[in-house]
Amino acid sequence: MSPPANDRRAGLKPPQFNLRTMLLAVAIVSVLIALMTSVGPLAAFGILLLVLSIIAHVAGNALGTRLRENGNRPLEAEPENVAARRAKTQTPLPSADFAPDTRLGGRHALGWTTIAAVLVGGLFGAGLGGTFLAWLCWDKATTVGIVCGAAASGALGGFAGFLLGSFIGELLRAYLQAVRPTE
Repeated sequence: MSPPANDRRAGLKPPQFNLRTMLLAVAIVSVLIALMTSVGPLAAFGILLLVLSIIAHVAGNALGTRLRENGNRPLEAEPENVAARRAKTQTPLPSADFAPDTRLGGRHALGWTTIAAVLVGGLFGAGLGGTFLAWLCWDKATTVGIVCGAAASGALGGFAGFLLGSFIGELLRAYLQAVRPTE
């Protein structure tokens, strides 16, 4: 469903920060750099990844909240002369000029096929990852290491199965809606 042509709601403002926020960011970066020199490069990378994940989460949350607030705001009233002029110049179009509404935007359950794709992807990923890890590090690998590697590979395989299963399911749903006659 597209917004009406006279949608004049405010968009997103450019990001702004003040001196206090900038000094706080500089202090945090300084503390992180000092911490990185004392814990080593691998732990420093983990800390950096954690901090960037938190910043991305907070920024996304703020952006989503602002967009939701702007979208729930009613349209601003137009001046009467502009609205009257538009009513005179625009003629209503017949409904045959438009494509029928699709059901792709609707919500629906995942279905057993997506759940099966997640399970198959997880099992395939765990088996392939565990086998590859055991083959790659045969002389140094421990049972705990192989199990952890297989679990991580299984999680990645399950995620890939979910993506593939969802994409194929939506593709089939769109195809079936396109070839069926309109009701």
